[in-house]
Amino acid sequence: PAVAEVAVVGVPSAQWGETPVAVVVPATGQTFDPDTLLGWTNGRVGKQQRLHAVVARAELPRNANGKILKRELRRELKEQGFK
Repeated sequence: PAVAEVAVVGVPSAQWGETPVAVVVPATGQTFDPDTLLGWTNGRVGKQQRLHAVVARAELPRNANGKILKRELRRELKEQGFK
């Protein structure tokens, strides 16, 4: 597996209201291709669950208890132009 961790968050979409984006931490020493993962995932989920994009990160933001901070990911994706 080329993926160590993943979080899926919704980002605003003019067409759909909200669309999912996967934020992925690649596994150490593994090759990772976002387009391949996007195609693989979208080929296996329902039409309403398809990912808009796959974004790679070194690590996922967490709180003191280890919970992934999805609001932080949404904010960062919005700053990167995902609207």
